[in-house]
Amino acid sequence: MNEERVRVLVVNDDAALARSVRSLLVETGYDVEVAVDGADGLVTLSRWRADVVLLDLLMPRLDGWGFLTAVGKNEHTHQPPVVVWSVASDEELERAPQLGAVECLPRSKTGPMQLLEAIERHAPARPAVQPGRGGGALYS
Repeated sequence: MNEERVRVLVVNDDAALARSVRSLLVETGYDVEVAVDGADGLVTLSRWRADVVLLDLLMPRLDGWGFLTAVGKNEHTHQPPVVVWSVASDEELERAPQLGAVECLPRSKTGPMQLLEAIERHAPARPAVQPGRGGGALYS
């Protein structure tokens, strides 16, 4: 039986970081798409049904707050849970749930396993994070 993998959309303008996160998630068993900013994220979300979005707040063109606002206003677009993972200040992170984020993680205080656990908390029940995997660095 070929079970469909959980789909994660990573929206982050830091290309090296996005590649690192994508590798971690693919290694753990997720299907991953990467968007370079909020505008690209909205386009990707319109053509690819993500189960969870991992969102940065500080990006050019359309930032994370704009992305959250646009997703929340569009009743015709699938609205997956959004986990914010950003270097934004604590005050800025506190604004994100008001716009629909289900969880906010400060990037400087979140390791790979914590990031995987947050995605797992908000993803559908397929598949579980594989124990012992995904412990690599996110900043290499």
